[in-house]
Amino acid sequence: MREILTRWFWALLVPGCILSVGVQAAPSQLMGWHYNSQIQALEFALNGPSTPQIGFYNDPPRLVIDMPGVQVPRSMRTAVKDPQVVQIRSGQANAGTGRLVIELAKPLGTDEIQLSQTANHRWRLQFPRTAVPPLAVRPNAVTARPVSLVTKPPVPDLSGAVRLEGISMITEGFLLRTSGATAASVRRVDNPPRLVVDLPGTILPNTYTQRSIEVQRLGVERLRVGQFQALPPITRVVLDVQTDTLDWEAVYDPRRKGVILVPAGQLALAPQPAQGTSLISAALIEDQLVFDADGPLEYKAQWDNLNREYRVEFTGATLAQKFQGPFLDVRSPLDRLRLFPSEGKSVTAILKIPTGFFVAGAQRQSGNRQFSIKLARMATPPNPTTSTAPNGPTTQSPVSGDSPLVIVDAGHGGSDPGALGPGGLQEKDLNLKLSRRLGQRLTELGYRVAYTRQDDRFITLQGRVQMAEQAQADIFVSIHHNASENPSAQGIETYYLRANSSRLATMVHRAVVKTSNRLDRGVHQARFHVIRQTTMPAILVESGYVSNKTEAQVLNNDTEQQSLAVAIAQAIDRFIKGKR
Repeated sequence: MREILTRWFWALLVPGCILSVGVQAAPSQLMGWHYNSQIQALEFALNGPSTPQIGFYNDPPRLVIDMPGVQVPRSMRTAVKDPQVVQIRSGQANAGTGRLVIELAKPLGTDEIQLSQTANHRWRLQFPRTAVPPLAVRPNAVTARPVSLVTKPPVPDLSGAVRLEGISMITEGFLLRTSGATAASVRRVDNPPRLVVDLPGTILPNTYTQRSIEVQRLGVERLRVGQFQALPPITRVVLDVQTDTLDWEAVYDPRRKGVILVPAGQLALAPQPAQGTSLISAALIEDQLVFDADGPLEYKAQWDNLNREYRVEFTGATLAQKFQGPFLDVRSPLDRLRLFPSEGKSVTAILKIPTGFFVAGAQRQSGNRQFSIKLARMATPPNPTTSTAPNGPTTQSPVSGDSPLVIVDAGHGGSDPGALGPGGLQEKDLNLKLSRRLGQRLTELGYRVAYTRQDDRFITLQGRVQMAEQAQADIFVSIHHNASENPSAQGIETYYLRANSSRLATMVHRAVVKTSNRLDRGVHQARFHVIRQTTMPAILVESGYVSNKTEAQVLNNDTEQQSLAVAIAQAIDRFIKGKR
């Protein structure tokens, strides 16, 4: 049977049980594959060594062959005429792993299939032999030759598909942020208990990183995300819940630009602003500017980086005749507040933010009659003489107010632990330790340093971006550590996206690899949020694999962390000074 291959996008699957067949080998390429219906086996060929791994999934039934160190030139799919196999897809699971997905007509046990190497770099996945009915072929009246039963399917148009852009924890539940309106369905599944949320017409970008989130609140233990179906696209969110957890419901909220997911009976969308709502006062309460109104407020806000101003437009609102403004002094996190009412029933508030502060968030409160803006001071390097500071010299070079500003971003934090390693090791802790050491070393070199976090707290990706943009930083470096289902995976990767970040990524990567003497996994381009949305040179460093027991021990060593921090800082110093 002739296989028809067509271009198609690749979607990662929700994690499942993996049966290891071997160990990761050198990089190679998938040269081709086809399903041999005569012997009921999938055969594929590589141009170099790899040891595939088989994954078994039951909902829907499918097999996954992951090929470590393999690049797949194109994502393809083909239908199969076989009692057991429905469709086969090929694509890239991640930067270093190729993947074949075999959609099955029914689940198969692990003892019913066999993966073997038939020749040099050639593999065969053998399925159980069944009686294969002959294909019914209708002769052509003119040529009396068989007519092909397989026709080329149309290339799907996904230009109008909605994208899942991120998941945030909100007070009442979760916000599934999307690029547009989408429907949502929720159903409960037992053994084990979980809630399944399907978003039809929604795709999960290959660069999406929030695949698994530890929650431990509202009866939810963990949240998982994956592409359940490719065509038509369906993104699936699975909540691992406790047995006595109540049912949940979901609905798209255009004001929050996403799907609100909350326990059943607690869904309450923001009300429409009432015409004639008046702003009564604005008060500065510690680090928050709070607006009060006599009715529900609707707003649009944006940051003006050029003028260091935060603009808020209250639509459907007017300014009360006796409006009372905030009291400001030299210590206030706000330089000035100006209000501009318009005849079109709106009021624009312009906040002048002093240097050293940024807008950390904004939200409605008290039945939407109150609007608060949190103003936060930019973090400063930790005092090296305190117990929380990393080891190293206690003297610091004097820092000029005109010296370049480097934002050091410790990835994950708070409710988001990041990757997990042996013995309870959490990526967020390693990220924070290395970030502190890096910040101290940069300070010693004479640079201004600001941290996105200095303790164990959750900060949204956009919040990290806003801090860098509002501070007008010169460099943004995000510190992370990697993980893999393959416990032998190891090494260092560095990511960038824009051209202005390429040289910085290369210099930092070379320095870290040389200092650590660990595996070089290369410099890659990726669309991670913090390096996509920032405008200054920005990179993301994956310093090693916490899932590798040996490498995790090295990464958690104080001496190794200090060496990595020094290497990164010196590379940044050379980049800023224009050196090679």
